[in-house]
Amino acid sequence: MLSEYLHSSSRRMDQISTSTALVEGVYSGFRLCAPEHGESGRGTFEGLHGEMVNLDGEIYQAAGDVRRRSDDFLVPFASITHFREDASMK
Repeated sequence: MLSEYLHSSSRRMDQISTSTALVEGVYSGFRLCAPEHGESGRGTFEGLHGEMVNLDGEIYQAAGDVRRRSDDFLVPFASITHFREDASMK
């Protein structure tokens, strides 16, 4: 596994850009959000066209209504991870 070779933790979060860039007006998408980045996370779409929610590997766009996205798109900001449950509370 590549993470072992690079001595990288499998428990990591990939972040595309920074929230500071959004505050400074960087809204153009520049990175394709792909499933291999993770199955859980949040972000926004190019031009701030809605909230991006990544839940169980499915990407949704919330912009007035909510729809599932399966096409290619660019994002100016996102934080995505491979969620691994450590424990559950009952």
